[in-house]
Amino acid sequence: VIGAGPSGLVAAKHLRDVGYTVTILERSSKVGGTFVHKAYDDARLVSSKYLTAFSDLRSPTTAADHMSLPEYVAYLEEYCDRQELWSLMRFGT
Repeated sequence: VIGAGPSGLVAAKHLRDVGYTVTILERSSKVGGTFVHKAYDDARLVSSKYLTAFSDLRSPTTAADHMSLPEYVAYLEEYCDRQELWSLMRFGT
């Protein structure tokens, strides 16, 4: 899977769950994709946390309705923790 943004994380999780051997290749040193590297510091998600959340991980109740980028990246990191995705990642590739 190319990229550790939201789509790459979900794709890797589902591929692994159906039996594929998965590696996530991420150019940078952290998850988040364009939410980390192509946005300004005060950016927020356009979609509400209720529409943005993955079906297998609710958004944090403490997060703003339109999460800040640091809140969203923390959410993606929690998804990686819960779905045990970290071992699949190769950063800096």
